Amino acid sequence: MVPHFRGLSRLARGFGLSSHRPEQDWRAVFEQYFTQLIEEILHYRLNLLASGCEHMYTWPDAAGEYDLREMDIHGAQMKLPLQVMFTVFPGVKVKPPGAANMRAYKGMKAMVKVEKPRGA
Repeated sequence: MVPHFRGLSRLARGFGLSSHRPEQDWRAVFEQYFTQLIEEILHYRLNLLASGCEHMYTWPDAAGEYDLREMDIHGAQMKLPLQVMFTVFPGVKVKPPGAANMRAYKGMKAMVKVEKPRGA
């Protein structure tokens, strides 16, 4: 959760909401979307369980290198190289019955916020 709070704090500062009350500002933003996020996670999980496919969640590390095979960018697109600021929503790798290995299909990639690496 720490990367999410850091990202929300950056957003709050960017919109001028963090003066004198930074914790209250990110909490207000977080609480506004938290219920919707939990509902989406549960719906996603139930759909996976119903499929009967072997699966594994992917949660990219903050400051890790952006990998377009397993991640999608949340927000404005930027040119490579990029690094992960935080994961907005985890991805899922799936191994359908009869397949040889796990794969992140379109729409199942981790959604991440990214930034240019320092010095790039």
